[in-house]
Amino acid sequence: MHRYILPFILFTLVSCSSYTPPITPSNIAREVSLNLPAEAAWRAAIRYFSEHNIPIDNMDHSSLFIKTRPIDLAAIYAGPELGTRELPIRNQWCDCGSANLANVWSSESRINLSFNIVIESRGSSSTLLRVNTFFEGVKLGKQNAYASGYDIQMPLTCVSTGRRAWNTSI
Repeated sequence: MHRYILPFILFTLVSCSSYTPPITPSNIAREVSLNLPAEAAWRAAIRYFSEHNIPIDNMDHSSLFIKTRPIDLAAIYAGPELGTRELPIRNQWCDCGSANLANVWSSESRINLSFNIVIESRGSSSTLLRVNTFFEGVKLGKQNAYASGYDIQMPLTCVSTGRRAWNTSI
């Protein structure tokens, strides 16, 4: 009887799923001062979204507010992951910590990004641009090899790395 207890305990410890959330950076710059009128910043933001195929969910010209639809970032993360070790889920813009799903045939991470921009006029040729980013992440796993989709979901806490994807010298 005792010879079965140790292997059972080891199997249980090794086969546990794990998740380590990211450390939130403390000093992410969310505001940028621009030396141009608010209307020019508005047009530049609209141009940026159209040139990079970022769908706009809501925009209000009178308040200089733009909100995007969620964008799937799956293409910039590694593909389906095999194995049992905890792997980091991050890229240059987003950190979702590291995760491992135990006892699965395959797994993948899905991360969606959306953001909003608020443009605030500070004078005839000075503008404050405030950008807020929002990430939603999930680690999906397939325990049943014959299932048509994933049957396990682990929600991920994702934070911005603070890296900007746009040029502020508009």
